[in-house]
Amino acid sequence: MTQKNSKIAIAGAGAIGLYIGGRLAAAGHEVSFLARSRIVQALWKDGLTVSDADGFEQHVSPDDFEATSDLDAAFAGADLILVTVKSKDTADMAAQIAHRAPNARAVVSFQNGVRNAARLREALPGLDVRAGMVPYNVVLDADAPVTATRTTQGPLIMQAAPGDALAARLTAPGLPVQTRPDMDKIQFSKLLINLNNAINALSGLPLAVQMADWRWRALSAACMAEAIEVARASKRPFGKVGPLNPLFMPVLLSQPNWIFIPLIRRMNRIDPKATSSMQDDLRRGRETEIEDLQGEIARMAEAAGRRAPINAAIAALVHEAEALNIGPPMMAPEIVARRCGIQI
Repeated sequence: MTQKNSKIAIAGAGAIGLYIGGRLAAAGHEVSFLARSRIVQALWKDGLTVSDADGFEQHVSPDDFEATSDLDAAFAGADLILVTVKSKDTADMAAQIAHRAPNARAVVSFQNGVRNAARLREALPGLDVRAGMVPYNVVLDADAPVTATRTTQGPLIMQAAPGDALAARLTAPGLPVQTRPDMDKIQFSKLLINLNNAINALSGLPLAVQMADWRWRALSAACMAEAIEVARASKRPFGKVGPLNPLFMPVLLSQPNWIFIPLIRRMNRIDPKATSSMQDDLRRGRETEIEDLQGEIARMAEAAGRRAPINAAIAALVHEAEALNIGPPMMAPEIVARRCGIQI
């Protein structure tokens, strides 16, 4: 199980899956990418390049990994599966793992949201299923040569278990992994940060441009502040992710540019081309993860006998953009604020 030459399957080789799997393949692990046929063909042609904002770049030859759109081929012989599909696809992927991965012993969910590990456990009762968290953004150029570039920083975080070596197996040069016993706190804290994904998707702007505009930051701050109040009412724990406690994020986001921009540059570097995965989903006409982000906050509020009108309004706007299917709506921040019932 912990041997380096046993197979690791990446179930959902998009930006995150290709970056993590590329780092593992570069370190000599046997890696199999389950991906869309267009990405598979590009990987077969010219391999995969993994890079980061610090100037690192490494090319991985197609001889050093497997890439396929065939589920049976992807899972054949794999004892460890990293699930990186969107939340809406988790239940289907769990069913495929149960049916097609007889050698699987462990599954790690490196996905957004707080429910995916539980969904996997329910469908895979005999496997060691761990919650995980990816702290960084990855920009994917899916045309040959395929390039996955990490644009922000931080270690992978994975649920700990007594005496196991799973984290050590996944640790590779440039791919540090930390284990935590309190993944419920970590995942909810990441959810708070990911509430900006929808704001970025509605803006249609690169993250760096969106975050440099105090009006868009005010909307993100309002979403996060409302979510924090809902969490307190629900007695939902949350903790520090990265350099900043999420409790302070609304305050930081509300600062004027002359304070905010130097601070955020010291804490995290954002690639000028980076956008949220939700913006990319709208651009490609795909269903988004909004129900596992703002939708999750709205459901938590309802369960606690409260309301979350700002997060509910953002979720409704994203669903409207999905229905239009014309890409990111490029909305003005004042229009979004009006729909949320707030002033900026």
